[in-house]
Amino acid sequence: MRAAKLTAGLLLIMVCVACTAPQEPSLKDALEETGWKEEATLSGAESEISSVSPPCEQLFRLLDRNDGKDTVSGFRNEERDSYLLIRDWPAGRNLPGAVLDAAKACPRMEMGYDSTLLVYTVKIVGEQRHETRLLLSVREDAGEKVTEMLVSASTGQGENRLIRVMNPTGITGPEEDAADLAALR
Repeated sequence: MRAAKLTAGLLLIMVCVACTAPQEPSLKDALEETGWKEEATLSGAESEISSVSPPCEQLFRLLDRNDGKDTVSGFRNEERDSYLLIRDWPAGRNLPGAVLDAAKACPRMEMGYDSTLLVYTVKIVGEQRHETRLLLSVREDAGEKVTEMLVSASTGQGENRLIRVMNPTGITGPEEDAADLAALR
């Protein structure tokens, strides 16, 4: 009888400790703690794309995915003039593997926009089973730098996540840290 009371008491203590254990912050809270503020995302305000270099059409489709079933969140780091876009949808195919294969076939992507041609240098900077990371350096056809973009394609817990972190002067620690926080683990 005494052992049963002792066991019940220990279980009650364990339950109470579990109830008061600190909760892991949400992704939004974790990003805001590091200087990223949630920002409304616009739909339908994208530039009109007139062309994509043929070897890169698959990579473009993967990175530009939007079928209306996605959940999209945007964050801005005003101090760095950086923008983070997170797109989630139910897992289907192996997104990191598909992005990796498409990036290997596309080291240089040319995209015609409204009135300009942009050239993306595509570099694979991370290959893991559940995540592929790319660094895209974007320049105008004349050579002027437009932006750098760190892309993470990850899968986990029944969903895919595509992250794009952009900064006009270059990707550094704050953008990499935000991608680390936002990647599915």
